[in-house]
Amino acid sequence: LFERFLSEGRAEPPDIDIDFAHRDRERVLQYVYDRYGREHAAMVCEQITWRGRSAVRDAARALGLGAGVADALAVRADRHSARRAPEALAEEGALAAAGVDPADPRVAALPAVVAGMHDLPRHRSIHVGGFVLTAEPLGSVVPVEPASMPGRTVIQWEKDDLDPVGLVKIDLLGLGMLTVVQDCLLYLRHVRGVDIDLGRLDMADGAVY
Repeated sequence: LFERFLSEGRAEPPDIDIDFAHRDRERVLQYVYDRYGREHAAMVCEQITWRGRSAVRDAARALGLGAGVADALAVRADRHSARRAPEALAEEGALAAAGVDPADPRVAALPAVVAGMHDLPRHRSIHVGGFVLTAEPLGSVVPVEPASMPGRTVIQWEKDDLDPVGLVKIDLLGLGMLTVVQDCLLYLRHVRGVDIDLGRLDMADGAVY
């Protein structure tokens, strides 16, 4: 229901969310690119920050401790927060379990390096469904770049950067459950000979509701 997006407590306009069967999502995305052109349509990015384990692993490798040691140290770290990772490394037996010498200057520097990585961007990814459309050329408003995934372009701003400049984000979301519903309707059609059009169901029928 559209009304669920309207609230007096919201300071911003309602979101625009459209859900599709997961297997059709890429076809829908490419339709938007084709319909509006690469000059006016692109996906929104996400800045992925270091989590605890990735921070320990990458820092250890950068300090020259080797991939095997880096993996052994990363297991001790928190999955979510790089801020708490140094505490895990300081626990009794953590360094010994990873087979490193606490007196090694590289090992001694590791907690401070990891702590400094908290909330820093690790790499740029694509928002799960955010698309931005503009009337003027998109590149005149925000930097645009090719994504690593073929056939996609992405802006270099995250979703929270869009409102201040008046850009509208449309979420095109692929849902696995809608794929399951599609498969069920195909099953009913081919096995039982029943053809159901979800768009024409009688919502006043108690059996439907």
